[in-house]
Amino acid sequence: MFHRFAVACVPFCLFAVAAQAASFTTFDPSKSTGTMPAAVNAAGTVTGFYTTKSSPAHGFVRSAAGGIVSFDVPGSGATQPAGIDAKGRICGAYQDGGGNRLGFVRQPDGTIKSFSIAHASEVVPSAIDAVSGVTGSYIQGGIPHGFLRSVKGKITKFDYPGATATEPTAINAAGQVAGIYIDAGSLVHSFIRAASGSFLSFDAPGGTGRTIAARISPDGTVTGYFRDDGNVVHGFLRTPGDAITTFDPAGSVSTVPVSINASNTIAGTYKTGDGVSHGFLRTVVGHITKFSDPDAVDTTHTSDISNRGVITGNFVDSTGFRHGFVRSK
Repeated sequence: MFHRFAVACVPFCLFAVAAQAASFTTFDPSKSTGTMPAAVNAAGTVTGFYTTKSSPAHGFVRSAAGGIVSFDVPGSGATQPAGIDAKGRICGAYQDGGGNRLGFVRQPDGTIKSFSIAHASEVVPSAIDAVSGVTGSYIQGGIPHGFLRSVKGKITKFDYPGATATEPTAINAAGQVAGIYIDAGSLVHSFIRAASGSFLSFDAPGGTGRTIAARISPDGTVTGYFRDDGNVVHGFLRTPGDAITTFDPAGSVSTVPVSINASNTIAGTYKTGDGVSHGFLRTVVGHITKFSDPDAVDTTHTSDISNRGVITGNFVDSTGFRHGFVRSK
């Protein structure tokens, strides 16, 4: 059932380098009581959601120039964007008036189309690609299953063979979907589903049954994280050639990669022993740059990195307020 891979492990503390000069821009939609960016595309357009005193979640789009447009799916009690593609289309989930969680796709012109899946109690999109469409999970009978929604709206359901739960997390232009599944023994593994529908299973070394694929790059390189036998979380990178490299920023006690771009540069969040969260980026050759928003007190969380190296995420300031940020080179 499982494929065996040539594993290339490297020391957990990789070439940590001093943070290079970078600019940070803080932003918040009007009336926000907390801003949570989710994704950024190559044009520098950011999407995510924010809370207000009267609502748990509104969607927003922020242009590279800084203009912010708020939006909600019509009739929504909560709108949460999850991804944005190269054309500016946004996918996400929303809660309707009856408390049902459904999916949506928002076009660059602002039009929104919601979608559901027959017999599903929830639909949770996780990622979108301009060519391949939307992937994510839907809940039926309390069990998560995978789906792929084409650009034209055709929905394909799928499960990893023999899995008790399947949850896609990412998609690329080649139609490859990455994600996780739970086996009959309740262990968590990662998978790659080819456009043809075939599956490949993998685990990070030392993380068998505890490996989480987070994102997949255009060439099929996957990043994510795993939990070792000592319950410590580390990052990994898996190449299309089946080699898996594990890594941690120096001083990290928990490393969580969240995104990878076309250059196979990885962005994520790590935590130090004092409980403070920081951001990091790792180049394709393994150099790691650590960073924190200049106004952050104890939390800098990374959400995504664009193909041009722009990073978005959120941080908490001295008043406890959560803001969005954009980090540019």
